[in-house]
Amino acid sequence: MKMGENMKKYTKRFKRFVNVIYRDLLLLAIVYITYFCMNLYNIDILPSNIIVLIYIGFILLLVLVSLLIFPKNVRLKVKRMTMLVVLIMVLVTYVYNRNMIKYNKYINNIKDISYINETFNIYSTLDKNYNLYDLSDKKIGIYYNENIINYKKLELDLNTYKFSKYKDLNSLYDDLINKKLDFIVINESSYKVLEYNYDNLELRYVDNIIIKYKLNNKEAKNININKKSFNILLLSSNSNELDKLEGSTLNCIINFDLKNKYITINNLPSSYFIEFNNKMETLYHLSNISLNDYINSIESKLGITINYYFYTNHNTIKDVINLIGGIDLYNDYSFNVEGNDYNKGYIELKDNNVNNYLEEVDSFSDRDLTRVKNQQNVIKAIVSSSNINLVNYGKVLSTINDKFYTNMSSDTFKSILKYFINNKNNYNISSYYLSGLVKSEKTYTYPNNNCYIIYPSELEITKVFKKESK
Repeated sequence: MKMGENMKKYTKRFKRFVNVIYRDLLLLAIVYITYFCMNLYNIDILPSNIIVLIYIGFILLLVLVSLLIFPKNVRLKVKRMTMLVVLIMVLVTYVYNRNMIKYNKYINNIKDISYINETFNIYSTLDKNYNLYDLSDKKIGIYYNENIINYKKLELDLNTYKFSKYKDLNSLYDDLINKKLDFIVINESSYKVLEYNYDNLELRYVDNIIIKYKLNNKEAKNININKKSFNILLLSSNSNELDKLEGSTLNCIINFDLKNKYITINNLPSSYFIEFNNKMETLYHLSNISLNDYINSIESKLGITINYYFYTNHNTIKDVINLIGGIDLYNDYSFNVEGNDYNKGYIELKDNNVNNYLEEVDSFSDRDLTRVKNQQNVIKAIVSSSNINLVNYGKVLSTINDKFYTNMSSDTFKSILKYFINNKNNYNISSYYLSGLVKSEKTYTYPNNNCYIIYPSELEITKVFKKESK
């Protein structure tokens, strides 16, 4: 008899214990679901009506779970199955909460990531070895472009020395040859130009100075993106080091008209020959000299406003393509690069094939004019991809995190992302590439050598771009 009573007591205690576990697990689920709903609201990716439906769905689910757990007349098997569902809810919301916090951090960090490092190397014209501390009584020449760096920082680093400033490579070279300088301070890209133009230089590397500066001093031209069309400038170089400014071989202006659901992709060849500050230069070299001048020159030439810019490299584009499982596009010409065949017709692009496809010019008789078509095919395929969705948008953000520079605010970035997720393929995409007259001429960067350049076609510009009233 006592044994039977004891069993009943143990059974009651066990049931109470189990009910406590059920209650605590349900409370934990309520906490995680509430936190999930708060994060979903803060990220602000889904439309409000969808978020409300998700909230209502969770409330109904929690009410149903409570009705299946706490009443005594519910079978134990049903309670166990219900708690298994609750446990899965806890785990799923936990994982999603962690990811949403991380992705929200990525978006919020987007604002003002427009600072880049510029390396200035110090070279000696003298025979013996020197270091930075040996420059006090020497003649120093500094070459820089004040449009792209805060040159006062450079001068501050060298304020204990006497130096002359140069904005023209020819003048710098003349003083080097005439032994008027003992040392020069010059950024890496300009030094390459100096080496290319003048092959009789004999300089010794001494040291370097790294200056952090804002890539573009022009503020973003913010507008209500849901009411007015806007332009995003996309620049991409083939450099592996994003923290060093390199010439852009991919130059793309994407016009978004979200109100009327139109997206227009306009690609410009990197050899496009345009005027800046009464000088003539290609887009490739101009993007290496000054992003300010680059944007001003494009706005003036095309009669448009560049609202935002993104500066990245081909590796980042490749990573995004790999994340969405590759892209399919139509290839106009058969060619081979480094053992990789690109056949005419529809091809799949991913992995190492991406960089070669974006960069190749030597396989084509018209060089940059075909490359710009290929680049446009890639950008169009990414924009129209159905694989960028709510499920993997976070992975896209983590993939491109710290791999681009922009003047776009996090709120604007979020609004554009929200548009793409909520209007899946529900927009019209058109694309144009600009060409022109191919010539061989000297440029501002290479005054002693003829370069492959493309004079813009005014007829094409008028056809593709509607001149904006200033």
